[in-house]
Amino acid sequence: DYEAAVLAEKNAAIPAPPPKVPVLSRPLPRQCKSGIVSDDWKFSEIDRKSGAVSVMSSRQCGNVSKRGIITHPPFKNGVTGSVYSRFRISLAPDECRFTASVGKGDASTPGDGIFYKVAVKAAKDALPKVVSELNVTKHGWCTIEADLSPWAGRAIELYLIAAPGAN
Repeated sequence: DYEAAVLAEKNAAIPAPPPKVPVLSRPLPRQCKSGIVSDDWKFSEIDRKSGAVSVMSSRQCGNVSKRGIITHPPFKNGVTGSVYSRFRISLAPDECRFTASVGKGDASTPGDGIFYKVAVKAAKDALPKVVSELNVTKHGWCTIEADLSPWAGRAIELYLIAAPGAN
């Protein structure tokens, strides 16, 4: 029957809803290590003369205020790189996804944006692995998400990284 065949084709084109993926639903620990990281994963302390910042505070993005880690990559005195915050956490076996709000502060210059990254390092890994990236160019909040399923049930170091925009 032609009508049934067309209906079957239409239904076949509708993708099934994705399965629910457990999310890391607890807050990250308040204690973290912050510093500057280069593109080749060399870590150093934050030098305030470089303009780099990583502090717990509130920030308004898109006229909405949220509390969290306020960061700015280094940009003065020849210092380059990104600012990172590292959290040591143990994932439950069913914690497979990380989400966080990231934004560009309302009082900031337009510039070329902020390149956010989420990276993970397990005990056996030599270097962190970037698992998510998001470039934010407008004042407002966005959500960055990362798949943590390869590390479910394990202890990891979770890195939140803020890098200068593309230019």
